[in-house]
Amino acid sequence: MKKYHILNQNILFIIFGLTIIILYLYVQHGPIFFTDTKSYYALGEKIFSLFSHEENLGSISLTGKILSPSDLAIAEKLATTGAGARSPYYSFFLYFLTIKGTIWTYVAIQSILTLQIMFIYLRRVGYCVNFLSVLVLLPSSFATVVIFVMPDIFAAIGLMSAIVLITRFRDLSRFEIFFSILAIFSATAFHSTNSLVLFSLCILAIVLRTFVEQRFIFLVGITIVIGSTLAGGGMLAAYPKLVKLIRHETIYAPPFLTARFFADGPERRYLQTVCAANERVYAMCRFRDEEVADNNDFLWNKQKFYQMADYDVRVSIIHDDFRLAFATGLADPLGMAEVALVSTERLMFRAGVGEVFRTLDEIYSRQDMRIFSVIDPQKGHCFADPVNCYPKISITLQDMIFGTIAVISIFIMIFLLLFRRLSPSMHAPVILLLSSLIINALICGSFSGPSERYQSRLIWLVPITLAALISRRRAAKDNEEARSY
Repeated sequence: MKKYHILNQNILFIIFGLTIIILYLYVQHGPIFFTDTKSYYALGEKIFSLFSHEENLGSISLTGKILSPSDLAIAEKLATTGAGARSPYYSFFLYFLTIKGTIWTYVAIQSILTLQIMFIYLRRVGYCVNFLSVLVLLPSSFATVVIFVMPDIFAAIGLMSAIVLITRFRDLSRFEIFFSILAIFSATAFHSTNSLVLFSLCILAIVLRTFVEQRFIFLVGITIVIGSTLAGGGMLAAYPKLVKLIRHETIYAPPFLTARFFADGPERRYLQTVCAANERVYAMCRFRDEEVADNNDFLWNKQKFYQMADYDVRVSIIHDDFRLAFATGLADPLGMAEVALVSTERLMFRAGVGEVFRTLDEIYSRQDMRIFSVIDPQKGHCFADPVNCYPKISITLQDMIFGTIAVISIFIMIFLLLFRRLSPSMHAPVILLLSSLIINALICGSFSGPSERYQSRLIWLVPITLAALISRRRAAKDNEEARSY
């Protein structure tokens, strides 16, 4: 009888959650595309063609125009200098679901996966799943991140699963353990930063278990999270080697570290010093006086030196990426630390979704972005009249609401933790959740920059966890009053 009750509760939770997501699909004018979505889709198209033996049109889709054979060869060779930046597994997931169904198939499956993991998380961590747990999703970035056609939501999926395994392993069913492992594996195979966040969280859990709390932190859960993270992260790390083995091509990830620390100053200052003595010590020496606004301007602006560089120059910069960052760190540790800490502070309380929509003007004005009208035919009219495809509710208002709720929830949770208003079983999950926000801000802020979507993909977990805590306290109080009568 209890199993049927839990199943009914699970189904109702997913139905209510999907209702909120559908509401946001109406408000935000359907699934939300980003400029990087095109790259993921094109990579998925290329991978799918290898298995289906169909003609590959990925290069045409990516450029938005048909190239001559010689120009196509040059473009494809240059594309290998950034091909390692995207997860092939997420790309295939996106393309396969879209091509075999529609973009709505992708959104539906992503939504149901997220809600199922959320149900396990709330039931096991908060011991309470009710209407308030669903209602609090409304004033948060949750639904926007779920319908965002990027791998961002998997950061939250992986984090919820990790906290459940670490703090509630003894209570979990086999299905819940399997589903949590699958979620962590997917999250870490879909984006490299998820591996760094979850691995750091496991280290913190070991420290907590050793010095603070033993009863509600399980070594077997930590071991499973580490194993799943290594498996998914290993799959992602093996991708360039698989391409080399199967396609006999060498692919690279862009020089993210160089872009980050050159744009923010430390590497530029170091290059000014070291290159004066030897111009050939780093490939970046010839570009040390170039001006870039930020790391994205460095990497993706077609008018800047990196995008204008030929294949050999790009590869040289990529080969120097870690070596240059390490040398800069030794020469100017305070400068590097300042960049990391400033970015972390700027990112820590970012809960808005403005960045998600910031590329809409660019998407609907560029010819090569018309691939989105193929992915989602309902977006076809947006290229003629972009204004009609903007969210029905002001982005500024959304950011204000989401940010206010998230920040208030964080401070309430800190208050409850510091003044011992939580039951002992909730200490470890709350500490891990709040710490994960700091870890995520530090990792993403240091390596990628203070882009608000990196934090808004996770910060909505705080209000739903707080709602579960409040509901649990209320239920406990009602039970105590009932017993007193």
